[in-house]
Amino acid sequence: MKSRRVGTSARYLFYFCSAMEEKLSIVIPVYNRGTIVGRTLRSIAAQTYRPLKVVLVDNASADDTAAVLRAWQAEVSAPDFEVEVLTETTPGAAAARNAGLARVDTPWVMFFDSDDTMRPSHCARAMEAAAPGVDIIGWNVNISLPAGQRLGRFAGKNRHFDNLFHGGFATLRWCVRTETVRRVGAWNEHVAIWDDIELGTRLIEAGVVIKHLNGEPTVDVEFSDASISNEPWLTRFDRIEAVMSTIEANLPPRRKCYASVKLALAAGEAMRESRDAAVRQKAMQIYHTALSRTAGRRQRLLLRLAFNYIRCIPRGAVALLSVFMK
Repeated sequence: MKSRRVGTSARYLFYFCSAMEEKLSIVIPVYNRGTIVGRTLRSIAAQTYRPLKVVLVDNASADDTAAVLRAWQAEVSAPDFEVEVLTETTPGAAAARNAGLARVDTPWVMFFDSDDTMRPSHCARAMEAAAPGVDIIGWNVNISLPAGQRLGRFAGKNRHFDNLFHGGFATLRWCVRTETVRRVGAWNEHVAIWDDIELGTRLIEAGVVIKHLNGEPTVDVEFSDASISNEPWLTRFDRIEAVMSTIEANLPPRRKCYASVKLALAAGEAMRESRDAAVRQKAMQIYHTALSRTAGRRQRLLLRLAFNYIRCIPRGAVALLSVFMK
């Protein structure tokens, strides 16, 4: 009987140690966020899930970001809480995320931003859903905007529509098996806006198995004036046209019209927000190019509807389009 009890104890010890094997890494690109990144880091240190690996990538910041990251590394590093700090000189979040991804040696990876926060149960909640056969775990997030709070939803049944028009694969709304994100080519360093939509398109087309978590969101997204979406419209247009060509190439034939509609929405938004003659001229050029590339009377009608609606009304265009396009 004694040997049996010893054997049972050994099995329990084995299962306990297996459960403690490192499963998750968090990769965070940071650029000139020395004054605010501490809020994000504190939320990660407060995670109940262990063991945990955190890879911080300083994207050649010009402020004291690197010093802040290394001070936090020295403060919180522990056997079950590994922190690595890297420097990536190639500009852009995609390059920084890829540099961090190269250092990941866990089965799962979560990408996070340097000005947002996660609640203490967030990582544990995600890893509880890490079942065999699941490639991606997604969740909704709370988004704080100047106009108030809204819910950012993970991609639903029509994944391409939700990805392009609702940002369903926005960085903070999912984690992924490390081998899966590497298999599809990781982050595209040649696109300078909507890189999460571009990666989401490739993940969807790869036929990934997704588990969507319900319940109260455990990520809080903060609005930032430094967002690339707040750049001047002429700069944004160049970035948008480049990334939409890449996205369109990866969409299935029956969804390629989404790319033209997305361009029309951007053009209409610029017409509503700007009175600059050069911006409005470029917006009309983009709109007419998108219209000329759209086949089918019904699709052209939807594109016109999208453009003219959003140039007058800031909200509701996507909800209206979803009735006809899903």
